[in-house]
Amino acid sequence: MKLYKLFSVALIALSSTLFQSCLKDQTDFFEESPSERMQATLDNARKVLTSAPNGWVFEYFPDRNLSYGGYVYTVKFDDEKATVGAEISPGTFESSYYNFSSDNGPMLTFDTYNSLIHYFATPSSGNYQGKDGDYEFMIMDVTDDVVKLRGKRTGNTMFLRRLDVPANEYLDRVSNMIDNLILTSAEGAVGGDNVQVSMNTNKRYMEFTWGSGDDDVAGGYYLPTPTGIIFPEPVIVNGTEVSSLGFDAQTLTYSGDGISFSGEVAPEFAYFSEFEGEFEFIYSNGKKKIDVTLVRDVPAKKIYIKGLNEHYDWVATYDAANGRIEINSQIVLPEFDGVNNLWICGWGSPVSTSVNRALTVGMYVVKDVDNPGTYLFTPNDDTTLEVHSFIVYRCGPTGTMLGNASAYPDYHVNGSHQIASVVSLVKK
Repeated sequence: MKLYKLFSVALIALSSTLFQSCLKDQTDFFEESPSERMQATLDNARKVLTSAPNGWVFEYFPDRNLSYGGYVYTVKFDDEKATVGAEISPGTFESSYYNFSSDNGPMLTFDTYNSLIHYFATPSSGNYQGKDGDYEFMIMDVTDDVVKLRGKRTGNTMFLRRLDVPANEYLDRVSNMIDNLILTSAEGAVGGDNVQVSMNTNKRYMEFTWGSGDDDVAGGYYLPTPTGIIFPEPVIVNGTEVSSLGFDAQTLTYSGDGISFSGEVAPEFAYFSEFEGEFEFIYSNGKKKIDVTLVRDVPAKKIYIKGLNEHYDWVATYDAANGRIEINSQIVLPEFDGVNNLWICGWGSPVSTSVNRALTVGMYVVKDVDNPGTYLFTPNDDTTLEVHSFIVYRCGPTGTMLGNASAYPDYHVNGSHQIASVVSLVKK
């Protein structure tokens, strides 16, 4: 027992000596206190971020599952505010305050509301976390040209990269590239094997397949650049690392690091940017026309058709896979009379007077390959109704169809509730 006690006392004494030695070594190693080191890190981050005359490209990845891919922002910091631009709203710049703080590490926070930088983080009635975006970022590493961040909510790695051109110029180039990234499939060769490539442009995801085995497939979410795309982490394709790919819109070819993938699109494919500007809306088998303006909502891939009625717009959705837009039955004025909803409904065959408010019923607008600037209306793929016209209609709050809006002339299109035999949109 005495031997045990002597051993225990000796062990305690040794542990105490080692602990004190560690403390001494730690004190010798860090000449500054933790709070002083934290402040030095934050001061250095501020100095670097405010030193860029053109600001920074912000490679932003919302959603912890990367469901949307990456999005491009620009941020220019002064001593108090950050001026933010974004591909989701071309030509718009918005300033708001930012802050440096410590929260289990050095943090950069955009702490006053900014509609651009908070776009993916703003909650809605149907989604309390918004689109699962970040506005608080842990600062992981700082160099003169690159600042590495990690989203506090998502844990996603993101980067700020010093801009060498004005922010608006960079975003314009990115927007042009986004409009050109139209391929949904391509093929090429890597490591001596044929590789099939599929792209989901809505989710910004690219997948590579080069065999029939479970290990013969790889994919990654990407972010657009002025010259192509980049992946947040390299994708290993048949033993080859693919970190980025350039894109040639003329040849429809992705290329980089000695590899290339090419594809093709149908002649009637129309770019998203084509559906913007002043048009003639032609209907009644070509006998009637209305001047309209098409305005793009870039992040939503939607187009607002303005001019058919002063009280409401029609909304079309861009189909990126096929290069066309689709106009379906839709509510254009909720509770327009205090209770009921005003709709634009598909109207057509098999019975000429058939009206359907189903949100899948409507028409495609497709490029006329023989007549530049002309886009033809054609029934969409819904099998319940072959639409050739639209009609202004009333529906109850639960969807009950109440009848056409003939008694409400303020909401008619060109003097009528019937928009019959729709033909085309023609660029002015």
